[in-house]
Amino acid sequence: MIAQRLGMLVCCSCSAVLLVPAKTASAQGVAARLVFTVQPSAAAVETKIKPAVQVTVQDSSGQTVTSFTGNVTLAITEGTGNEEAELTGTATVAAVAGVADFPDLSIDEPGSAYTLTATAPGVTAATSAAFDIATTLPTAAAARDSPPPAAVPPTLRLVFSVQPSNAAEEGTIAPAVQVTAQDSSGATATSFTGEVTVAITPGTGDSEAELSGTTTVAAVDGIATFPTLSIDNAASGYTLTATA
Repeated sequence: MIAQRLGMLVCCSCSAVLLVPAKTASAQGVAARLVFTVQPSAAAVETKIKPAVQVTVQDSSGQTVTSFTGNVTLAITEGTGNEEAELTGTATVAAVAGVADFPDLSIDEPGSAYTLTATAPGVTAATSAAFDIATTLPTAAAARDSPPPAAVPPTLRLVFSVQPSNAAEEGTIAPAVQVTAQDSSGATATSFTGEVTVAITPGTGDSEAELSGTTTVAAVDGIATFPTLSIDNAASGYTLTATA
């Protein structure tokens, strides 16, 4: 992974494994497991976790089960974070085309190494990566009394918060690939609105393949979403690289 300075932002070249089977690939299987396709990020107490946590239902081969529309429920994993904390917001969501989004989650107590557990009837549960909840952000008065910030902003990095999934050649990659700008603590850099570009990593997949769709997107609140990506040649071992 090579870091490069781009204006005031230092971005890391990030990649994610992508397998593109031929158009004649077998149909998706039955729902087998839940996967966090957008992991929870660090946040302040009683502040919405951004980007929205996303859980996807996959079959045993890792394909999204688009026919699944059942309820998916999130909860703080027992024994993690602060034992007195509560997860607030809409914690049970009906999946749409196999994907459940949770846009209004927050946690009411500070703590470190929280994880969330996702469950759904008849499907193997999943546990998220660990994340921290900080104390409430300082008030405006406290901010006035605090020392001025450093002239150089914190170093930012790009991460694939929704990894590319298996797809058929020329088929849209779903759920949409998502890249998030994060600061050094792992929190989403919501002030970042620069353009993010994704491309097939040289030397992966088929050397003659092209990535189609909108490959350069302006980030909104630090998040760039790519809903129209597809690859025109079937091959295994593709990765994508995100730059800004």
